[in-house]
Amino acid sequence: IIYTFLAVSIIFAACKKEEDDTTPPEASIVGIWNATKTTEDVSFSVSMGGVVLEDTSYVAVSTDSLEPSSLEFLSSGIVYVYEDGYTDTNTYVKNGSTLTITENDSSFTLDINKLDANNLILIMDWDTAYTTQGLDVVEDVTITLEFARSTIIVDPTVSQKLGNTNHSWFVKPKFNNILK
Repeated sequence: IIYTFLAVSIIFAACKKEEDDTTPPEASIVGIWNATKTTEDVSFSVSMGGVVLEDTSYVAVSTDSLEPSSLEFLSSGIVYVYEDGYTDTNTYVKNGSTLTITENDSSFTLDINKLDANNLILIMDWDTAYTTQGLDVVEDVTITLEFARSTIIVDPTVSQKLGNTNHSWFVKPKFNNILK
């Protein structure tokens, strides 16, 4: 009885479910992302000699005619930016929750607010103060770009044909054989 009890105890101890870190894997940015919404939060002021000449703040939300209209991230570090009928080819580096896009000789960094299997939210934020021609200008701008992952397969190695393209839907070559 003692040996049986000992054997059963060892079996249960060996079969004990191990607790492991079940952190879900991070979603990949690679793919095509279609713009769904853009939000601009802007504060702009101009003063001269301490006198405020203009002080403007606004929030603009757009869900149509978005620029960029879509982004396509390749695993090779290339990003295609589609906007207004044109395509720009840039490079990108994703490091944690930041995304740096390099265009020619300039780079800009966006914060990745959300990245999951279907949604991508990027935030571009800058605060600038400068003086030009005696005018003191202060800008505070936050642009939030929201995207949804495209479900279109664009992999050229995947056949996307829907049937035999040598025949129309109405003329089936085997139809006459069925009637015989």
